[in-house]
Amino acid sequence: MFDNHTEVPQFIRVGKVSSVNRNNCTARVFFEDRDDVVSHDLRVIVKNTMNKKDYWLPDVDEQVVCIFLPNGEETGFIVGSVYSDVDRPPAEISNAGEERIGYWIDENNYIKWVAEERKFVVKSENPIEWVVG
Repeated sequence: MFDNHTEVPQFIRVGKVSSVNRNNCTARVFFEDRDDVVSHDLRVIVKNTMNKKDYWLPDVDEQVVCIFLPNGEETGFIVGSVYSDVDRPPAEISNAGEERIGYWIDENNYIKWVAEERKFVVKSENPIEWVVG
């Protein structure tokens, strides 16, 4: 779990996802430090929602950081996921000295940018389909 040695304000909490609602882009989170209480549906913060659309949901059991509005625990948001001692960054990123960014589905399926070579690398176990038009 996230290092809880530092005092965190009450409106910021770290927990694990217990369920997701794909249609609403929300998730419920349980908080071990609060006797395993489960939150209401929390909206997942994404980059864009109007013309450009971004979509992601954390996995069930994934550790997330949540913020709550001062008017009560029923209104809150999932800010994002955090790496921990259990869930580590991709090895090739954390062990590389180069600047890299990417999206990993798993170790056999990813897209990454290798800055020092100025190239994208795409790895896929299955054929890649390009849709044009």
